[in-house]
Amino acid sequence: MTGVEEEHGTALEPVEVVDAELVDDDVPGAGEVAMPDPVAAVLAALDADAKDYLNRIRPKKTRDGYARDSEIWREFHTWLAATTGTPLPLSSITVGTFVSFMTYLDQVVKAPPNTIERRITGVTSEARKRGYTVPKEATEAARRALKPLKLDERAG
Repeated sequence: MTGVEEEHGTALEPVEVVDAELVDDDVPGAGEVAMPDPVAAVLAALDADAKDYLNRIRPKKTRDGYARDSEIWREFHTWLAATTGTPLPLSSITVGTFVSFMTYLDQVVKAPPNTIERRITGVTSEARKRGYTVPKEATEAARRALKPLKLDERAG
């Protein structure tokens, strides 16, 4: 330290850096120090590594197909916005959007039932990969709506 720092108390001292968020005093938990949960941190890291690994070992043909399914999901949303006048986020995955997607693939795109079924699987997989919620009842409803088309195809 130089004489000036000692005289005026301007020497830098190490400080502990705390990652924190300011909250109002009347919020429950205000004034408490939240400690990160090491178990949650390890589990989150393991989950992230597992997702990355599973994506890397997925065959290229599947990755490419699922990427195309995502493009078609975006095309469906563009068509839906033009039809309804209301754009929906790609994360809007409900019974209604999935059954409408199946109908779009059948009536507008003219895709065969097996392709439609695979596209439902691809969109489901890619949406979950992006962190979107895909309700089981949405995929089940789309497949239920697809069933008569598959039966008609076999009969015809």
